[in-house]
Amino acid sequence: MADNTQVAYRVVWGRKDLNSNLILGAPSQRSVISNSSGGTRDVSLTITIPSTITASDFVQVYRSGQSATSSTEPNDEMYLVYEKNPTAGEITARSMTFTDSTPDSLVGVTLYTSASQEGLLQANEMPPLAKDVAFFKGCLFYANTVSKQRLTLTLL
Repeated sequence: MADNTQVAYRVVWGRKDLNSNLILGAPSQRSVISNSSGGTRDVSLTITIPSTITASDFVQVYRSGQSATSSTEPNDEMYLVYEKNPTAGEITARSMTFTDSTPDSLVGVTLYTSASQEGLLQANEMPPLAKDVAFFKGCLFYANTVSKQRLTLTLL
């Protein structure tokens, strides 16, 4: 990461089912990293592992391009920079660490929720808990639902 720039990261957990279909979850919240150290630096990320993850699941880390300055917010067009299955030790510890040294010229595929793809509103969120479910003309309907609690926190 060049001096006086910012990048943003998102993490996606995924798995392949018995038919080798790729199933990706919703991306994490965006984490913005700023470099004002006076030199080019690699970024070290610590990723929290959810309790439902097994060794057959994998994590994908996506990164934005570098912003023009350290005061310019990076865009949300994310590209794959890392993919790995967690080890048994990482699952037990509920965290894993990754150092991103991938140059912008070698990033991978675009995150499916980027603006140039499906957009953030098309994230693969878990369906709500429902007391009644009906499938009609290609649409799934949920009734009497309860969603997970959410909290958005901004630190100043």
